[in-house]
Amino acid sequence: MKRHTVAILLFLIMLLALSACAGSAERPEIVILPEAEGIPDTVVSGIADTYPESGRITMISWHDAGQPDIAGKAGRIPLGSGNWDYENIRVNTTGTNQTLATYFVTSCAKGSSETLTTEFTRTISSSVKLTAGNAGKPTAAELGISASVTAKITVSRTFSGPPETSPYNSRQYYTRFTGDTGTWSAQTVWQTNPANRPKISGTWLKPTSWAEYSVDRLITD
Repeated sequence: MKRHTVAILLFLIMLLALSACAGSAERPEIVILPEAEGIPDTVVSGIADTYPESGRITMISWHDAGQPDIAGKAGRIPLGSGNWDYENIRVNTTGTNQTLATYFVTSCAKGSSETLTTEFTRTISSSVKLTAGNAGKPTAAELGISASVTAKITVSRTFSGPPETSPYNSRQYYTRFTGDTGTWSAQTVWQTNPANRPKISGTWLKPTSWAEYSVDRLITD
């Protein structure tokens, strides 16, 4: 009986040790430069979670378009929407500072540097998806969520790799777009036959900001 008790205790101790090791797993070092002050913690955490194998992540800049969030919208959109009118419109925000897209810019090896030969430009615009119902769908402008955000890095910008003293041998540069996401619903009215009034609903996204950051890694063959 004592042997069984000892075995159980040893097993529990081993489980606790494994759990402690898992909980203490190192995360990348995060550095936030002055140009990136104000970047939300959720955006920083999302970027860090994307590169768990990296050693150091530097938030280089944060660009907030300052567009107000959509708290909710209700109304009617008459005509101008193809063959459909829209009534009882509901627009709700379900998430903010969500990752919308990530783009690679360039990379530099340890101790090296380079200058962009062409301007880096990417643009993200609002979009609306129909997920339920069989009818036309409102546009982003009609739902009041129309917006676009552009990330731009000029050719005069110089990028550098990790310094010679760094334990990492590669640095990649990225831009990430973030924004609001949500749902919408409406009652449609077919102009040709107003008795045809299918209900429709869907999702939407609206860009509000973008971040530039770098990721230092140790790459081995």
